[in-house]
Amino acid sequence: MRTPIAVIALAAAAVLASIPAAAQEIAAGTRVRITLTPQRDVEGYTPPQVLRGTLVAMDATSMTLQLHPGAGPVRVQRDAVRRVDVSRGVPSRAANAAMGAVGGAVVGALEFWLLNDEEFDSDSEAAWTGAAVGAGFGLVTGALFPRERWKRVRLPDARVSLAPGVEGGTAIAISISR
Repeated sequence: MRTPIAVIALAAAAVLASIPAAAQEIAAGTRVRITLTPQRDVEGYTPPQVLRGTLVAMDATSMTLQLHPGAGPVRVQRDAVRRVDVSRGVPSRAANAAMGAVGGAVVGALEFWLLNDEEFDSDSEAAWTGAAVGAGFGLVTGALFPRERWKRVRLPDARVSLAPGVEGGTAIAISISR
């Protein structure tokens, strides 16, 4: 019985893998966060390098970022980029506080409910107390420390088209896939 299910699952995975994910063109002036591929020549573990800045230009082989207004632009080869995220902005302090309160209430309720060792009369009392404590903590931290939100995007495949300058010449098209 497991063999047909495994075959169907593998076939479905192959079909889904063959469908290209929607690529998104990123406009110049967009705030981006890129994660670089690990360095192979460094011995030991090195965490991935993350660069945040404004996209100045992007062509078939590289991306140019302005990391800080006081620094010059940085050019990064596209094949060195592992992941690209586009900023969705920083929510207002009120919205961030509300999200923090909801998340804190859920975590606090679960924690107090799971760790209730006869300190409360019932599990529901422990959960409600944890929800109140967690909501208060999440409300304060969410309002004080709003965080930028990011959306992962897939870069379009690098394609280069060259047109000849002479009339009647043949067109040249080069496609570079990542």
